[in-house]
Amino acid sequence: MNIKNKKNASKANPVIVGSARSVKDTGRDEEERLRYEAREEFLLDQKYLLKAAEINGIEIGVRKTALNLINLGMDDEFISKATSLSSKEIQKLRNPE
Repeated sequence: MNIKNKKNASKANPVIVGSARSVKDTGRDEEERLRYEAREEFLLDQKYLLKAAEINGIEIGVRKTALNLINLGMDDEFISKATSLSSKEIQKLRNPE
């Protein structure tokens, strides 16, 4: 890949541009660059894990709400409207295996 193609490739992805600038601007040697890249990867992994945990927590909360509504005697249609769960999901909550 020649220099012109590298410039065009980096323009296509703003993350690459930002990372390349950060590494270039700091004038780091190879070992420092590798540590920097490892840290960036770690931070992205942490962000992903937090998002996954947030989604999981929301799903647990929706199921608990549905169970509370079941215990209050609400019908499946009402529970589905309140929680966005499908009838099949509500039936699984009503009749756990």
